[in-house]
Amino acid sequence: MLLLRAGTVRTYAFSLLCAVSLTTSAQAATWPADADWNPYTQDGVGMGDPTTDGGNGAREVVGDTTDPAVYWYSDSTHAQFRFRLNADPTGPGGLQSFAWGLLVDVDGDFTGAEFLYILNGVSEDIEVWRNDVVQSIDDPGDQMETLLYSEPTEYITDPNVRITLASTTFDADPDFFLDWAVPLAVLEAEGLADAVVSYVAGTSSSGQNLTLDHAGCDDANFCSITDSISDPVNLSDTDGDGLSDTEEAILGTDPNDADSDDDGLLDGEEVAGGTNALDPDTDGDGLQDGTESGLGTASHGDTDLAIFIPDSDPTTVTDPTNTNTDGDCLDDGVEDANANGSYDPLLGETDAATADSDGDGVDDCADQCPGASDSIDTDLDGAPDGCDICPFDNPDDTDADGICDSDDLCVGDDTTGDTDSDGVCDDIDQCDGDDATGDTDSDGVCDDIDVCPLDNPDDTDSDTVCDTDDLCPGFDDLLDADADAVPNGCDQCDGDDATGDTDSDGVCDDIDQCDGDDATGDTDADGVCDDIDACAGNDATGDTDGDGVCDSDDPCPIDNPDDSDGDGVCDSDDPCYGDNLTGDSDADGVCDSDDICQGDDNSGDADNDGLCTDLELSLGTDPNDDDTDDDGLLDGTEVNIEGTDPND
Repeated sequence: MLLLRAGTVRTYAFSLLCAVSLTTSAQAATWPADADWNPYTQDGVGMGDPTTDGGNGAREVVGDTTDPAVYWYSDSTHAQFRFRLNADPTGPGGLQSFAWGLLVDVDGDFTGAEFLYILNGVSEDIEVWRNDVVQSIDDPGDQMETLLYSEPTEYITDPNVRITLASTTFDADPDFFLDWAVPLAVLEAEGLADAVVSYVAGTSSSGQNLTLDHAGCDDANFCSITDSISDPVNLSDTDGDGLSDTEEAILGTDPNDADSDDDGLLDGEEVAGGTNALDPDTDGDGLQDGTESGLGTASHGDTDLAIFIPDSDPTTVTDPTNTNTDGDCLDDGVEDANANGSYDPLLGETDAATADSDGDGVDDCADQCPGASDSIDTDLDGAPDGCDICPFDNPDDTDADGICDSDDLCVGDDTTGDTDSDGVCDDIDQCDGDDATGDTDSDGVCDDIDVCPLDNPDDTDSDTVCDTDDLCPGFDDLLDADADAVPNGCDQCDGDDATGDTDSDGVCDDIDQCDGDDATGDTDADGVCDDIDACAGNDATGDTDGDGVCDSDDPCPIDNPDDSDGDGVCDSDDPCYGDNLTGDSDADGVCDSDDICQGDDNSGDADNDGLCTDLELSLGTDPNDDDTDDDGLLDGTEVNIEGTDPND
């Protein structure tokens, strides 16, 4: 189906002439800061796009509502466009062989786009096309017929094309911004610079349509113009607030500030909604226009957050052009006293959006008790329960003591009630005004004048010391002859010096032979006090042998020295006292030091011939015959002196 567009018969000589002149001497664009780019939106939020619906790479447009896919900006010389791409679009010597562009819908019927602004990487040109004949309805792939403008990019050196690294990583790899600019004069020649138009942003393999990836639509299925179209935009709207710079000049708003009065609403939103874009409180009711409109956050980054008051309850709104939205005779600012947009009944506020905030059938301006039902008055005193400090009492507080009669222990009493909180009303309290104890010991004397408020009777032994504090009940605490802080009546060492029984051994210091010693005194009864007894606690002998070792620890308590010959036998028990360690090693009754047969068995030298028995046995001599061979020489003499044979 072919649709011939109205007006296509007109001559475009002027615009083409403009194109030629701009082609030869294109002015360089001045790129805005990242924060000044305006996102293209759909239904009021930034246009996003899936990460895998365009074939990936540099022809894949990516983004979400937080980091939108496509942006625009304009100044006095250029309309500028920005695409967020999944990969670097740089190609050999220039751009990759794809195209990135925006279809322009002027008439709003989405039958077909009227124009195409495109960065053509195939031909390395910035181009503007016009669609004279719609060949495929509602199809972004419909071919454009007439080229209105072409500017060679020579990307590497062209100031009107730019590639930068984006901060996002959709699809888990770095994203890139592709920026490009069209001279505003080209669009002005076609009546597009000041026109409010919608766009389809996408990519393509050619420079005359968009066939690959369309922002704001999942190209897993066919994306029509209707599916992909943006909210309307005016390219001459520098700050992106919905008003052209020309309109802002007429209105007096700031063309470089999207929210001139900082009330959270875009200037264009205010004009469309009937509020004053130069006054944050159009109706003068004390509430900002943005707050009344339910803005929890400002519509644009230009808003001064030090001025803007966000609505703390965006689900409720009031009319920013009407001082009394609900018509209840109370201005909105009176009802929302803290101006935060929220109905706070606990703060005494009424609902500025509802004439009867508490739903009791009484308008707020006539409501005795806002926030509670006026019809409930339990005590019939004319004050609704919700605002009655004593909802069950009529009158409320008879004695004006600040306590409702139903809760007043001393109802009808004077205003003091029970001043001392002792449970007895002042008018019958014999200790009225006293502290809460009253008469603690029940002796008929109020505590505040009772010398002994805890005692009844007070001082049994009349020593002027209250019984509860009496050190020696029944005796005079003031009598302490020895000044030891123990009254005489309870002092077992009465009359002793102030120490009494210093060591607590049960013996008063004046008769204690170990006065000052610990409680043991003379534990071992050896006549020496423990504190100076070298063998304190030992038996009475102490150190019998005077060797400096207490008897209880001395292995030889009666010997000094203990074991002279070191044979392990105390000297007093050693038959060989002073002998060497062996003593009588062969137990023959002869100490080793005197035993000629030392170490021999206990037989020694039975025949006294000078030879020990064990030697005679080895020589074959008779150990009981001193001259075995009867030659007149003792066996020992022959062996030890003569060297002769005792057996021959």
